[in-house]
Amino acid sequence: MPGPMMRNLSSRLRLKYAIQRSSVTQRSPRRPPASVRDSTHRHSPQLLAIERAWLLLVRSSETTKLNEAILSKANLDLDRSAYPILSRIDELGPMKIRGLADELHLDPSTVSRQLKPLVANRLLAAGADVNDNRASVIRLTRSGERALQRIRTARHELLEGLLRDWSPADLDQLERLLMRLAQAASTYIKGTS
Repeated sequence: MPGPMMRNLSSRLRLKYAIQRSSVTQRSPRRPPASVRDSTHRHSPQLLAIERAWLLLVRSSETTKLNEAILSKANLDLDRSAYPILSRIDELGPMKIRGLADELHLDPSTVSRQLKPLVANRLLAAGADVNDNRASVIRLTRSGERALQRIRTARHELLEGLLRDWSPADLDQLERLLMRLAQAASTYIKGTS
């Protein structure tokens, strides 16, 4: 049986949990967080809504469940890092690990670790750089091209389902504005690295 200090601690934790739970359930979902209500951090409701939508989109697109569903539909047993790697090499052609890491805004050691299973599964091949024999260049193999196509098909089918009820004008606007935001974010990241 727990001593008086443990019982006291346990009751305080239960009380704290009950207060937190009741304050969460009583809070209006439209009430901005304290940092936004604070006069030193005033932001427009529109900016707050954009930031929330961006967060939701990023969180949703990075979920393991979504990535597993896409890779399962493509009938591939790969890590979620495979698509960005295969896609960038397909778009830009053979490249050094350092260049690929810069493109993905990741550390070269991370990219190197992510490349190993792709090379082992023969989706990528490493070869000597013709300009510098000390460096290796990563290129997409035929198997890698087929795997990339299957992933793209699965991703496009998912997007088609999500955007089925959108008008062509809405899709054009979404494409234009998302690309603009992505380019601004990429420019910012490159400027701060």
